[in-house]
Amino acid sequence: MVEKLEVTPASAENDNLNSLKKQLSTAELQKAKDYALTLRDNRQNTITNYGKDVQNEMTKFTDEVLLNVKNKDTGEIGESLRNLVVSLDSADPEKMVNSNRGIRRFFNKLRLSVFEMTAKYQEVSVQIDQVTERLKAQEASLLEDNAILDQMYQVNLDYYKSLNVLIVGGQLRSAEMQNEIEEKQAVLDEQAADQMQYQVLRDLKDQKDRLEQRVNDLLLTREITIQQAPQIKLIQNANSILSEKIHSSINTAIPLWKNQVGIAISLLRQKNALEAQEAVADATNELLKKNSSMLRQQTVDVVKATQRGVVDVETLKATQADLVATLQEVMTVQQEGEQKRKNVQAELDILENNFQAKILANTQNISKSKANEELQ
Repeated sequence: MVEKLEVTPASAENDNLNSLKKQLSTAELQKAKDYALTLRDNRQNTITNYGKDVQNEMTKFTDEVLLNVKNKDTGEIGESLRNLVVSLDSADPEKMVNSNRGIRRFFNKLRLSVFEMTAKYQEVSVQIDQVTERLKAQEASLLEDNAILDQMYQVNLDYYKSLNVLIVGGQLRSAEMQNEIEEKQAVLDEQAADQMQYQVLRDLKDQKDRLEQRVNDLLLTREITIQQAPQIKLIQNANSILSEKIHSSINTAIPLWKNQVGIAISLLRQKNALEAQEAVADATNELLKKNSSMLRQQTVDVVKATQRGVVDVETLKATQADLVATLQEVMTVQQEGEQKRKNVQAELDILENNFQAKILANTQNISKSKANEELQ
């Protein structure tokens, strides 16, 4: 008994085919027909390899994009922006002026406040410049990514168009195979045929099933390409927003901050000068008050001095008493001295007489000793 094969209706396939054919240009439709001709090759790998070259090109480009992303050191954009906010906040002119190291010390040590604020600004400015350089590099990276995504979008679009051509080519060949199956089936129904004819019909149907499966895979891939298009645009839009945010931070926020710090330092210096001027005015007023008080006291003292005589009577009395006492003491000392000199003179006379007597006695003794020696 020879097996009879069922033929699948092709109305749905024809509707899908007509829908896709309307999207193709004349050149693309001709290319789809050429693809359908290549599928007439009955070798097993013909259907298996159908469209693989296009898929391989897409895979190659995707791999290159991924490799470029992996090799790119973009850093953390969010972290850089947070660091920028922290740096700007730590050097907020209002905080720098009103902190314990700012305006309070300014009133205590006017000469230090401007230098401290300027030093703090310079320190934070270095940090901000470093963050700015990182943000510039990240902004450039985002723009490069968008350029790559533009290429990816175009490749995806080309891939989408190629898939449409491949799908239409497969559907055209599938329609041809459906017609062939129906014709062979009609012949087999009208006349007796051997098993090999049925095998040919079965092989043809199996090829059609495999081609439909391949076309279905291409349709799924086509749907992925359709979804990738808005995904690429969403990523590009996010990159553009981040790039604009970075650009705004670099060209708006940072210059504005620097201007505000410059204004704050100028105001602080102005305040410093005003406080110094007030200090000078206070010192001048204090000096005038002290000089006025000294002038008053000095004038009174001078007038009092001019009303006095050259020498007070009390002074003359005191000096006269001192003079009389001095004269008396001098006379007493002179008398005592005269008496002491008389006493000294008498004592000197006694000492001289005694000395002469002793010399004379010694001389006589020596003479007697020599006389005795001569007699002997």
